[in-house]
Amino acid sequence: MAVNNGTDRECGNAQDIDFRDPAIYAEFENKWSSIPDDEAGWLQRAQEVADVLATDAVVRDRESKSPRGEVALLKHSGLLKVLGTRQYGGGGQPWSVVGMLLGYHLLWSTTANIVGSPEQADRIQKLIIGNNYFISGAVNPRDSDLSIKSDGDNIVFNGFKFFNTGGVVSDLTVLEGVYENTGNHIFAFAKTDQPGIQFGHDWNNIGLRLTESGSVKISEVRVPWEDALGWDFEKKEPDSRALKVPFASLLLPAIQLVFSNFYLGIALGAQRYAAKYTLSGTRAWPFGGDNKEKATEEFYILERYGNFHAHLRAATAIADRAGQEVDAIFRQYGGNFESRAKLTARERGELAEWVASVKVVTTDTSLRVTSGVFEVTGAKATSQKILVEEDHQITNTMASVAHSPYIRGRNQLIVINIKGSSREGLAGKDRRERVKRQSEQHDRMLGTRFSLPRELDVSAELQSLAQLYDDYTMHSNLPLFDTLPNLQMRDSIGFFQHAIKAASLASAARQRLQSGLMAKASEEYGQAIAKVNAALRDESLVEDDSLLSGIFWAGMFEVLVTDRVANNTPPDVHGCHPHINGALALLQLRAKRNLVTEMDKATFVFIRHTMMHGLGYNSNAFILRGLQVSLWIQWCEKQ
Repeated sequence: MAVNNGTDRECGNAQDIDFRDPAIYAEFENKWSSIPDDEAGWLQRAQEVADVLATDAVVRDRESKSPRGEVALLKHSGLLKVLGTRQYGGGGQPWSVVGMLLGYHLLWSTTANIVGSPEQADRIQKLIIGNNYFISGAVNPRDSDLSIKSDGDNIVFNGFKFFNTGGVVSDLTVLEGVYENTGNHIFAFAKTDQPGIQFGHDWNNIGLRLTESGSVKISEVRVPWEDALGWDFEKKEPDSRALKVPFASLLLPAIQLVFSNFYLGIALGAQRYAAKYTLSGTRAWPFGGDNKEKATEEFYILERYGNFHAHLRAATAIADRAGQEVDAIFRQYGGNFESRAKLTARERGELAEWVASVKVVTTDTSLRVTSGVFEVTGAKATSQKILVEEDHQITNTMASVAHSPYIRGRNQLIVINIKGSSREGLAGKDRRERVKRQSEQHDRMLGTRFSLPRELDVSAELQSLAQLYDDYTMHSNLPLFDTLPNLQMRDSIGFFQHAIKAASLASAARQRLQSGLMAKASEEYGQAIAKVNAALRDESLVEDDSLLSGIFWAGMFEVLVTDRVANNTPPDVHGCHPHINGALALLQLRAKRNLVTEMDKATFVFIRHTMMHGLGYNSNAFILRGLQVSLWIQWCEKQ
């Protein structure tokens, strides 16, 4: 089978680190010259690949070289094509055959089948299968850390991703970002080997050392508009047939099922390795009272292995059942727009429930087995081939911090079983409706110190708003901030909404050092300015409290994006808030109309506080003139 490595590695920086030479596995190109015909054949091929990789697994893990050679072996085996359509030379196998080793590649390979048009799906399948490409993904829809702008017939990606699994050894990378001036996400395939994709080579975590999951900087990466998956490239807007249906959200349960099989596979491997070691290396315990000649005759060891086996068998059964559910969904609804539209939100939600159940069970089981095998192998096992310890590290890393943390999966199941209707909510209803619902729930809960279990995949926008409320409303003595939750409900102009989002995203960007959030903040600020300019031309709108508060938050955004914040430069009054003069003028105008609300009083308190703060740094007379004290005094006289 001819192998095309896809890229010459001359444009990007993938060669900046040591890698395993693909020539090591050259003999297998001829050995596996054709792909298997059925499931049994594919399983046999996968086992053959596993046997090859097992011979030096420990050495490769210790060397921690970029696994370019291993990817070449996978290409020789044909396993990269196992889900591909037979029309273009793929294996035509169902989703239930997918484990973890190829899970990322296979998921991203079928991205266009889920969120793209039928034409895009067919074209990209032909490209990937025909060239035997290996695919990676720089994707996390929870964050807005890649921005997209339009440039003629192309879209242009810019930003930074903290994680990009497999990118260094891939041929194509799936990019995902937010289109300018909208909240809409775009998925697209891009050639990995290009100057605009620069890898950080900074993956140095416990376990999973060879996954190449480090950061990547995306700079001016251009993709034709016609390759924006699920978008109408002529209108430059999402195609509702592709992206506004529950089917388009199947990437999430699919990847979570991949992780679940990953945990299960680790546990099965750990048990198998430990059993071999117990048979050959574990000695019977001589001080137990009921001494045995062999360790394999001791009741405690037999009981432990029996317990592992029972849990693994149960976890395998539920994982297989969930795989069948995924198969059924794709078999029944995959294909053209008409078929996809028939998948209901409830059906998709029930699939998510199956996958969440599997993830909880396989995580529990994997942690139980990978830590428990030390009880039946003995102390010497920790200094021998370190695979068992490595298995536990990998599972613990994944369950603790990566890919929709395990504890959130348990909370998700709690919500599903307490509120049956949540199945539909989990089914991928319109993102904006979900964010609005969660935002309203959060507002109702402000002032309390606890929270209920919430759905997964909370947007960065909502997280930043929640953090802003927590930072200022709950921990500030200024009365201005106490008015924010109520104002959230009565912004008839729309200015306040955009202004506070701009400030919250900018604040989050400063705390998390994420440039993508700052880009999104700037977009919100631009929309806020457009709203306020329109509002100020209508005198009747000055009576809306949200206009006054919005001016404050627009100024907060401007403060947050200046170098003064980063450099801790002592502020003057206008540095603390650039729009004090405008706020005072608006206060005066409102006072003339006998509008003195709690918002006016709170704003006055804040301005007074800001002035005193500024005078503490600089008492020059120009500050007093800049404050336009006469406006301040006139407002006081109205009270």
